[in-house]
Amino acid sequence: MNKRTPKIVLGTIIAIIVVGVSAKPMLIKHFLCKYDRASFEMSRLFDRSHQLDMDAMKAGVATQADAIAALKRLGYLSSFNIPIQSPRADAEDTLELLTAFCGSHKIPALVMFENHSTGVILNVIDKPDTRSYWDMFVRTYLEMKDEGQQAGPGLPPQGVGHPDP
Repeated sequence: MNKRTPKIVLGTIIAIIVVGVSAKPMLIKHFLCKYDRASFEMSRLFDRSHQLDMDAMKAGVATQADAIAALKRLGYLSSFNIPIQSPRADAEDTLELLTAFCGSHKIPALVMFENHSTGVILNVIDKPDTRSYWDMFVRTYLEMKDEGQQAGPGLPPQGVGHPDP
């Protein structure tokens, strides 16, 4: 056996490890750029001076979905479920507007309702550290509030006295 063979094998192993470690951040950047490029037509959704190309928008949405799936596989995005106690009547409309906003502003997040036997669940694919924000969003915008908690404009909430003059 040649004296150089162990050095060549060790060097090859180190090179493979270095390429493998540096490939993940490069792949994440690639898919984020791919998501950004795909959202170009979607970003013109609210621009009335521009005629929308529906085929380009459909292709962009498909590319965005593929990029989100790849980012989830790479561990950049995670999935979590948030139970909704009693959804508001306009919860689906709010969610559709939020989805259009995320797609048009190049935010790689996907949100959808799922019906289970236990109730409605909001399935979120986003960065792992954003769960508390999604919990707040569900409690604020998607769930019905008790009648006793809602007050009219300019009125204090029920159970709270008037402030001293």
